[in-house]
Amino acid sequence: MQKLIPLAIISALFLPLGNDNVYASQKIEVQEAGVKSYSQKRFNARKFADGYLKFLTDKNLETASNYYAEDVSFRDMATGASFKGIQEVKKFLQEQFTAIPDLKFKTLDVIGKNSEKIAVQWLMTGTDQGKPFQIEGVSMMELKQGKIAKISDYYK
Repeated sequence: MQKLIPLAIISALFLPLGNDNVYASQKIEVQEAGVKSYSQKRFNARKFADGYLKFLTDKNLETASNYYAEDVSFRDMATGASFKGIQEVKKFLQEQFTAIPDLKFKTLDVIGKNSEKIAVQWLMTGTDQGKPFQIEGVSMMELKQGKIAKISDYYK
């Protein structure tokens, strides 16, 4: 009997007691490109960056809300342009996609250990006015609940 009491206590510690005791990893739904439900512990900056740059390469503006917060602040430091709100950002992106139909992005590096701030070094390629180009740049991102709230792009 003395051996059964400690075993019963240990077993009770590991049994879930309703929804309040479900492990966080069981509550998190992770999308292919990043996070669907916000979780600082489960956020993968590289996966988010890869998904974001794939979204830009695919030019799929219907999925922009998977990456941008509704009130996103977007700055393109090379051109001096800035946009507020997802609709303005989508309009800017559509203009870029139309001007450079073969625009592509590739992740080179990602710095960020949490889900609040990340830096993404990328390679942008395409053809502008008949001339192929290749540009390296960096996007500094502030995230809220797994979406970009503020982004500044730096390149030459």
